Order: sequence, then structure tokens, then C-alpha cells
Amino acid sequence: MAIGVIGVDSDAGIHYPDILTTAKRSALPRIVRFWGRYFKGPNSVGGPQYSGDAEGRLFQKENILLMPLARQTNAVGGSRTLGSSLAKGNVDAFFQEVDVEHAVSASIAKELLFFLDVEPGTDLSEDFYLGWSETLSSEASRVTKGRIGFVPGVYLNRCNNKESVAVLNKIRNEGGYCAGLMVASYRTTDNPEEPVDWTTAHVSPSMATDIPILAWQYAADRPPNKHLDYVQVNPDAKIQEYLLSRLIVPA
Repeated sequence: MAIGVIGVDSDAGIHYPDILTTAKRSALPRIVRFWGRYFKGPNSVGGPQYSGDAEGRLFQKENILLMPLARQTNAVGGSRTLGSSLAKGNVDAFFQEVDVEHAVSASIAKELLFFLDVEPGTDLSEDFYLGWSETLSSEASRVTKGRIGFVPGVYLNRCNNKESVAVLNKIRNEGGYCAGLMVASYRTTDNPEEPVDWTTAHVSPSMATDIPILAWQYAADRPPNKHLDYVQVNPDAKIQEYLLSRLIVPA
């Protein structure tokens, strides 16, 4: 099978020393098309969380799409009220750092993907996801006056988040919505950053699901200083178009 579009995510800004040059070199002969950055709340800017002032111009210069990741890892097993509250913070953080008018004009699909970060150790609860996903959509619509929305995706581990996949399956079967998954599944190799062919068996969660697999995080905690993770988009043409059209280059 083919290799999909390559991107990265990081818990340090794109302006961090050597991080951009390292990512670009590791992606060769391909280019880094998108970069995942965290959004938590409007009072958490910098470091793990995206900063428009510090990073926006470099995203523009390199023409790199921004992939928003919602970071409240230890809370995702919580209540519907908590999920809703944290989603509001995610939306507020995004539009604090990305100009509303720019987001509206730059959005091709008039909706943007936002991935919820679910890590091994704290599985997702049905109540949290419903509160988070519903408020994510309604808050984006409110802030932009209905001109663009946010659609929810979930990042999780292929083998160690079976309960989270089961929760998402139940939600989907009952009429809830998840746009798709970004699945972490790592290779043991001397050069894990090197892009390789998409392998469905290696990427699909160990718990069966009909939720689309949008992207594969194939290497994690890479130099510099374990800040970089490497991601490729599902090479299926329709999925690739779906994902990339729901990201924007920030101003």
C-alpha cells in the first residue's frame, strides 16, 4: 500500500531549537504537510500549548497546516459536565491564538478537525466524550457565528485503549459522532522516523471498529529531546482529502 501525507505533532513549539529542521529532514523525500499542537485552555499558552505569537509566522512561512489536539489526558474518563467545560476551554484557547476571521476564510470545508488526546492509563468515558464533542461543536459555532464548526476526532493507542474504542463504538451505534481516529502504533527499527507503507493490520485498533482511521502515529518521543512524534495520513484519497481540507495554516 502507499505512503500517506506526512506530518508531525509535538509538545514543543515549531520554533523550538532544531525541531523544524529535524522534522523536515526525517520526512525526506516527502515534506511535512501538517503539525499537531496542543490546546488546553486560554491560560495555558506556550510550551506544550500552541502560541500564535511565537509560532504563527513560521507556520505561514513553511505553509504547514495546524492540527489541533485537545490536551486533558487525565480527565477523559470524567463526567459529561467536565467534558463540556474542557471543550469550551479548548475552543477558547484555539480562537485566542488563531484569529476567527482568518480561520473562517482559510477553512476549505467550513469545519475543522479537533482530536481529543486519549492516552493509555485513562480510558475515555461515554459521558466525557458526549459532553466534549457536543460543546466543541456548539462553542465553535457560537464563536464564529455559525460560519465554521469543529468536528471531533480521537487520538488513542492501538493496543492499550480497547475500552476507549468500545466506548466510541457504542456512541456511534447509538447515533453519536466521531469523525475518525488517529492511532498510535509504533515500529521497532533503527530509524523509526522513516516513512513506510501504510499497513492496515498494523494500524487498525485491536478492538474492531467501523470508525475511519484517519492517521497513524508511527514514531514517538523522537529528537530533539523527545519532543517530536511522526504521523502519516491514511493514503486513501477520500480520507486524505477529508483530513487535509479540515486543517488550516494559521495566521
